[in-house]
Amino acid sequence: MKHFFHFFIVPLVHFASYAQVNIEVIGDLPEEIWETSGLVYDFGRLVTHNDSSNEPILYELDTVNLTVKRRVEITNAENVDWEDVAQDDDYFYIGDIGNNRGVRRDLSILKILKKDFFSLDKIEAERIQFTYEDQLDFEDSGNSDWDAEALFVYQNEIIILTKQWKTNGTVAYSLPKTSGTHTAQKLDGYQINGLVTGATLQNEILILVGYSNLLNPFIAKITGLEKGSIFGGQIEQERLQIGISQVEAVTFARETELFISSENYENSNLSLNFKSRLYKVRFVDNSSDDSPDVENPPQETPKDSTNIPLQEHIRIKNSPTDSVLTIESDIEFGTIEYLHIFDVTGRSIKEILLPDANPYYVDVSDFPVGVYFMTIKGGKKLISKSFVVD
Repeated sequence: MKHFFHFFIVPLVHFASYAQVNIEVIGDLPEEIWETSGLVYDFGRLVTHNDSSNEPILYELDTVNLTVKRRVEITNAENVDWEDVAQDDDYFYIGDIGNNRGVRRDLSILKILKKDFFSLDKIEAERIQFTYEDQLDFEDSGNSDWDAEALFVYQNEIIILTKQWKTNGTVAYSLPKTSGTHTAQKLDGYQINGLVTGATLQNEILILVGYSNLLNPFIAKITGLEKGSIFGGQIEQERLQIGISQVEAVTFARETELFISSENYENSNLSLNFKSRLYKVRFVDNSSDDSPDVENPPQETPKDSTNIPLQEHIRIKNSPTDSVLTIESDIEFGTIEYLHIFDVTGRSIKEILLPDANPYYVDVSDFPVGVYFMTIKGGKKLISKSFVVD
């Protein structure tokens, strides 16, 4: 998914005490797969694809140097809005299930024989077409609860998880794995308070990834799932400590290890550039020698006061009670002359030429809930800062 339209807050529910999530950056992805949207790992091979309006190609990625090793074209399909890929022993299943505005009547899953994928550069796919059993309205009303970006195979069925822009939850639907036209049957739902963008299942452990209104990525671990009750077991959720990131896909590499990918996001107006990256996540037993030393945590290195980043000479305070931003600059930055506020899509919200005053006050009472970015200019200095309206 390339844009953000609606915002929400994800509660930070930490994994239980027996588990800890360690995450490391493997590196930036090649430019041709900056819009990575799905991941699957099979026999040491990591496969990904881009999302909407890109070529109908699966890419095999080298997990060491992050180069593209192979490109396999699906010759009888278009990439309308590919959002995830899942697998069983014999097939890959590509979810052409992106549906931001809820108007699509051509949702489908492409079924690809693995032996063809690993031996040929051009292949054909079978098609599983479907509609949701309880979607009755296909009118364009903006961001929809009928979008989906995650799927996985469970007990001989395909499970689709919706990405609900309006209600901030997710609903599980089941489909048979056979080609043809089907009705997706509703199983159950969960108020995850986030946008679910990827899923992977192994050994009865389901992993979901997504992000919050602050673009903070999260990971959820679900155990004890059953066919008719995907969310009936234990659900544990926490934030991924990788900063702001548009996390899009996840796959098991081995029992306690995952690959996660994020999509590239750039906005020159805001001086923002979130790289498309590949991460490795490990679940670590706290009782092992790999556990962090809680009693003696590492000490932070004091900041060199003579080398403070320019951004730290500007302070932004916002109070939800009075909906007013307070912006202060110190003597190192000097007088603030101009503010330009954008939402996270890069859309201009407000431009302000400031009087000679410090601090400065900006009314944000008419701003929708969400994260915003402010370009601040003073003399020849230009910086970008973020703030939240909640």
